[in-house]
Amino acid sequence: MNCIQEILCGDRTIIGIRDFDACLLPESNLFINDLPGITLKSASKITNEELQTGNNLLKKSINMAVQHVYDEFRQQMQTYFDSNSIVESRLINNFSTTVTPAAPLERGIIIKRWRSELSQIFIHEVYIKSQQTGNITLKIYDGCEVTPYSIDLIADCVTKFTIDYKATEEEVKILFDQTAWDVFGCSMASSYNDCRCGSWSNKGLFINGWNGTAEQGNCFGVGVYASVKCYFENVFCALLDQLYFAIWYKAGIVFLQELIYSDRINAITLFTKERAKELLAEFQTAYDLKYQTAIKNARIFLNSTKGECISCNGTKIIQATP
Repeated sequence: MNCIQEILCGDRTIIGIRDFDACLLPESNLFINDLPGITLKSASKITNEELQTGNNLLKKSINMAVQHVYDEFRQQMQTYFDSNSIVESRLINNFSTTVTPAAPLERGIIIKRWRSELSQIFIHEVYIKSQQTGNITLKIYDGCEVTPYSIDLIADCVTKFTIDYKATEEEVKILFDQTAWDVFGCSMASSYNDCRCGSWSNKGLFINGWNGTAEQGNCFGVGVYASVKCYFENVFCALLDQLYFAIWYKAGIVFLQELIYSDRINAITLFTKERAKELLAEFQTAYDLKYQTAIKNARIFLNSTKGECISCNGTKIIQATP
């Protein structure tokens, strides 16, 4: 889940611009130019070479508002949430001398995690060992997304490849076509580390082999260093609908600040700047009220969300033994 990236890249609209795109209804049903004093016309008066239209300026104000609210929200909630902590990690690269013959199948490993609102699988590195030298296309299957990586292998050597891949699904496969590749096995039977806290003590990060059609206790030449990580933006995204009004007012604040400090000086903008200062104070008061309400709801959410990202800290890597 990464709603921030979706918003900033234009794939998701939470605050709209009225009379610009009549077919695009924002999730919040809020429009920046429904705020007092903000119109496409007033925005067009303070554009520059970089932002050539009033619409572009309003879009910039909305995106900056999302970033500002996220930064403030993150800073304030750090007291309650251990951001980006690694809850659990596993390292499997203990290849044995046993060789699995080539077969026309995509084989490798499968990684699973417990169901969580706040955490995601993160793949740091993969390790591959084959009896042949050459190039392979390693694929990460993450739901409907398939991400390929070109990797050069050296016979009888472990090839380490850094991926730094954040998965979106709770189950991920790391595979490559082994039609022409004899691969070394490795033990999948290893202990794993977790914080063993509260209601999730029977859950974990699970890694097993994939033989092309089903799970099997053989890594088929593919090792991995993987973790379950907590991402603060997942908290923000889970509570996004409760932050709509705060973001709306913040977008107005950003726009008015742009107007006040604009170097486009003329009689109209001078008048607008005086009015803008009055509106800015009003928007700030409204923003503070909506934002504090969202913070209260966030604390309730975190208190009721029993999980690894809230109640546990610490990182430990457990390496499998043959």
